[in-house]
Amino acid sequence: MQSRAKLPVEPRPSQQTPAEMVQGLMATIRGQFFGSEPPAVWYRWEGYLKREVVLWPASWLRSRGMTMSPSAYEGMLLEKIQDVKRNAHQESFKCFPAYLAHCIKDHFRHNEERIYTECKAASAPLSAVLGKLRPNQGPDLIDALVAARDVLVSRKKAKSTIRSPRPSSSPKTQQELF
Repeated sequence: MQSRAKLPVEPRPSQQTPAEMVQGLMATIRGQFFGSEPPAVWYRWEGYLKREVVLWPASWLRSRGMTMSPSAYEGMLLEKIQDVKRNAHQESFKCFPAYLAHCIKDHFRHNEERIYTECKAASAPLSAVLGKLRPNQGPDLIDALVAARDVLVSRKKAKSTIRSPRPSSSPKTQQELF
């Protein structure tokens, strides 16, 4: 028998993981809004931006029982980030990261019905097909992002209680202060 020459096998295209998507969105935000800032400014706001801009929409979607494909989620956030970049002058805001978070949250709140319709239209036929193909699939993108945000929120709460412990009871008179 003659041996056949092995054909080169191209690697399969891999699907973007939630962590890679979050890193890509954070890199976009850094490049668009913090490119000229010193690294210390970026590191100061990085956790807040991840929690309130990149991961907050996932918890918002989950609280309404919606899910979205990774490409649609990323596309919607990138589109809104580009809108903010195009229409807002970063220098005119005292706290630009808070403004960016506000814009993202307002977008989702004001467009809730449209987002719901898009999620519903995209998920119905897809879930029927995927249920037949992969009945034991792992958690979807929204679940993974919500879990990541929950971890960041719990860390923030833990840090705030460590820094400012609250007294067990508040004093009723001035003499009880001493």
